[in-house]
Amino acid sequence: MTAENWLFFGDQHAANDYFYKDALEAWDANGHLNTLSLAWSRDTDHKCYVQHLIELDGAAFFAWLDRGAAIYVCGDALRMAADVDAAIHRVVAEYEKLDADAAKAYLDALRKAHRYQRDVY
Repeated sequence: MTAENWLFFGDQHAANDYFYKDALEAWDANGHLNTLSLAWSRDTDHKCYVQHLIELDGAAFFAWLDRGAAIYVCGDALRMAADVDAAIHRVVAEYEKLDADAAKAYLDALRKAHRYQRDVY
C-alpha cells in the first residue's frame, strides 16, 4: 500500500543543519515524498519555523489529516514540539471550525488512534 507523505524539516541553517539533504532531495525528486517543506530559522531576517509552514499550508495540511494522514513530530521538546503542536491545534480549529476544546479533542482522538505521535527530547 502506498500513501501520500509530507515531510516538514527545519533547523537553524541550511548550510550546516540540513541533515540527510541528499536523501531527502532525492526522495522529493523521485516521488517518494509528495511534499518537502523546509524551514531555516536563521538564514534570513524573517525567522521561518516548521509551525509557520504548517499554518501557511493549513488548508492542505488539514485536508491530509481529513484523508487519514498520520503526524509524527520529532525534535526539541521544550520549544519546537510545543510550538508545532500549537500550530496543528490552530489549523484543526480553523479548518474544522472548532473551538479550542473541540480541536484538542480532535487531536486527542488522533493520538488514541496512533495517528499523532511524538518523539521529543
